[in-house]
Amino acid sequence: MNVKKIFLDLDDTILDTFRYLIKWHNQPYPYDCLESLDIYDKTCHYRKQPGESSTRESLSLLGLSYEKCWKSLPTVFWTTIPMFPWASMYIEHCERLAGKENVYILTRQIPTKDCSGGKVEWVNQNLPEYIDRLIICRKKHAVVDGHSLLIDDCEKNEEDFNRCGKSKNFYLFPSFLNKRRDMFFDIAGYTRSDPYKGHSSVKARAHNNILTEINKKFLEL
Repeated sequence: MNVKKIFLDLDDTILDTFRYLIKWHNQPYPYDCLESLDIYDKTCHYRKQPGESSTRESLSLLGLSYEKCWKSLPTVFWTTIPMFPWASMYIEHCERLAGKENVYILTRQIPTKDCSGGKVEWVNQNLPEYIDRLIICRKKHAVVDGHSLLIDDCEKNEEDFNRCGKSKNFYLFPSFLNKRRDMFFDIAGYTRSDPYKGHSSVKARAHNNILTEINKKFLEL
């Protein structure tokens, strides 16, 4: 009998990586004003078609090269990224669905020792029970089998899964950087003063919708 597993992405699914990256480089927060979101569209992803985006590998429009933006990040950056306020809820939900022993963390590394080592240290510090179920790789579609589900915010990964005939094994989690950004603003309860406070009924409804979608994907495996 094949055991169904759930793989959880770290960056921008469990961890608030993008906002932390912006803060690390002393740039304005992306949620500071909705009218200025176009700069983040141009900087972080470009629209190929309405509703479709693809992540870029630089923040050049903010004056940051790829090397400065990502490759120069020290270990302490990776070990201090904060979790989203809702991260624990989703982790616990996945554990109830699949059984704790069948939930894994699957994350992609920037090819530097600081990234990989920092992510291992982050899990050791914050989710130590997952240190033996932490997988760091470059090609996630090669790790997730046909009886498992990856929950991930990256549209490029979604494209990889679709191309490999594994669309049922991928769930696109809402993110500021992907085509589900409106849903991300809902779960964040976006307000100008604080993106994680207010609009509690909107947040609750959005989270319930996402949990229902995850349940459906998992049960259909």
